[in-house]
Amino acid sequence: MKRIAIVLIMVLMAAGAQAQTVHDMRTDLVPENTPVQVANLIVTGFYYNGVFVSSAPHGEYDSIWVYIGSGAAAYPASGDVIQVEGVFKVYNGLYEIDVTAGQWAPQGTAPLPAPIVVPAAILGDPVASAPYMCSLITIPDMLYSTSEAGYGEWYAETGAGEQVMFDNFWADFPVDDVLGEFLPGACFLSATGCLNYSYGNYKMCAFEDGLPACPVATDETSFGSVKSLFR
Repeated sequence: MKRIAIVLIMVLMAAGAQAQTVHDMRTDLVPENTPVQVANLIVTGFYYNGVFVSSAPHGEYDSIWVYIGSGAAAYPASGDVIQVEGVFKVYNGLYEIDVTAGQWAPQGTAPLPAPIVVPAAILGDPVASAPYMCSLITIPDMLYSTSEAGYGEWYAETGAGEQVMFDNFWADFPVDDVLGEFLPGACFLSATGCLNYSYGNYKMCAFEDGLPACPVATDETSFGSVKSLFR
């Protein structure tokens, strides 16, 4: 009888877990430390200990971090579709599914969802940034590197002075090719990557190809103008 009761409890837990969604977790409808099971998650970015994932319809509050832990036997890659079974947690403010005691399983591959366009002005407000935590986003503003923040992090600003913090998950911070030092004033047309949250800050993790450089202005100089310099 005891064995039947245990099996029944496990079945009820599994049924409850299957009903959860990323959106439910991200909007605090799921209590912390709840066992969850979620399918059809598209991996939008991966790191050495986990992955950013997005679920349909890939809008606000539809993304989360899946913590796999370092030293796992395998990790998914960008574009993989996975199912995860783990525990929903909020780790130092970062919403995540911890699968270190659970598992993840491949379900195929899919195109990455279109990045959500999030202006730099929104990222300057922690409350306004919250819906985009872990999301694949594009900052449409022209950005200029300003200063280092340490630990591979740096700041950039728009022409209006709106500041964005970057984290070198994948792309290196702007570096002078000769001196090898941080390069302030580097210009980027936009930034595309995943929005991380750690140590109380939202941080843009731009992809290696997610920081297109501003074109260098080249003014054509006429031969007559050159001659006038020597008169």
